[in-house]
Amino acid sequence: MIQDLGGRVISRVWYTNGIVTDSPSPVPTRPLRILCLHTGAGGGHTSAIKAVIEALENRYGDQIEIDIVDALKDYAPKPLDLAPESYSHMLKAPQFYRQFYEIGNGRRRSRLVMQGITLYTRRAVYTLLDEHPADIIVSTYHFASSPVMDALARRHQKIPVITIVTDLVTLPPVWFDPRADITVVPTEPAYHQALMAGIPTNRLRRIGLPVSPRFIIKSDKNAARKRLDWPLDRKVALLMAGGAGVGPLGALAEAIIAARIAVTPVIVTGKNRRLAERLRKQPWASKARIYDFVEDMPGFMQAADVLITKAGPGTITEALNMNLPMILYSRVPGQEEGNVEYVCHTGAGYWAPKKVDLVATLRYLVEDADALSRAAAAAKQLATPKAADTIAQLVMATAEKHTPKR
Repeated sequence: MIQDLGGRVISRVWYTNGIVTDSPSPVPTRPLRILCLHTGAGGGHTSAIKAVIEALENRYGDQIEIDIVDALKDYAPKPLDLAPESYSHMLKAPQFYRQFYEIGNGRRRSRLVMQGITLYTRRAVYTLLDEHPADIIVSTYHFASSPVMDALARRHQKIPVITIVTDLVTLPPVWFDPRADITVVPTEPAYHQALMAGIPTNRLRRIGLPVSPRFIIKSDKNAARKRLDWPLDRKVALLMAGGAGVGPLGALAEAIIAARIAVTPVIVTGKNRRLAERLRKQPWASKARIYDFVEDMPGFMQAADVLITKAGPGTITEALNMNLPMILYSRVPGQEEGNVEYVCHTGAGYWAPKKVDLVATLRYLVEDADALSRAAAAAKQLATPKAADTIAQLVMATAEKHTPKR
């Protein structure tokens, strides 16, 4: 810009890289920095945050810069860093786990537990925030959200925090901290629990549990089966036990085959490759399809008629999004009991913890087309296939509201 001696503008030009132009150079911007907190304890926290990250990257690409941190493994002081491994061991002793779960179940007890954790991890949380500067923090782990918000308040840092609840129905009070800018819950029962816990409505969103955006119906069942080379003339029962492949999959498959139900069992053992190898050596193995870890789980669910699984929130949500009826045979005490009630009460599935009940329920669904169709329709009513993408948009909108200039 050129002025005369009196300060009046006589010409407007700008110098950009030594070149005279008639417009200003664009203000340099940087990507929006998103810090994603999770933990490997149980797997659900990690899969939920990965689903949100996938949706964020699909929608915003180079506009964002994401740091993903396992709050326990990467920053928690001893012995809290051993929690993921301890969690897996505790699940093998259900009654012991129930007692542990009840410690933080209750508003007064949960408040005391969280205060203790916040105090014990304060220095570690400061280090976390220093090493991962962010414009917004997204957490799928309840024991990380409150200590982070406490540290931000003590430092007078105004960084928005979004907490994503990864339990479907049975929610311990430690999930709820009214200081969170937004708390995202997956179901109507969870929404009412959040209100009762003091989360204001303007900071509460019922969106659904985020699972990978790939869990959306893209083809008909026969097309999916042809791609997998599964039989077209029989119903298919998909048996799963979570990513770790811990559960009575072999015994269930053997019972189904022995009952001579007109169904092909498809067994997925996840990371438990030894179990897959052992099952392939069983006398009945030729009447089933046995896999270890698979990449195309959306395709498997699309091709199946019914899912037989434990009551994990992520697997249930994936099945709902694929309109797949369920038979639940196992649940984590306390934590997953509400999941069973939710699935059964809505008609999307059945609870069958004993082999004899599971076989009878599967026979009923295979032989009664109307019953199977009703369960699939109920699953469709509960589906939230766009949850991850909706949360991604919410993250971006919240961040830009608090950081308009970067």
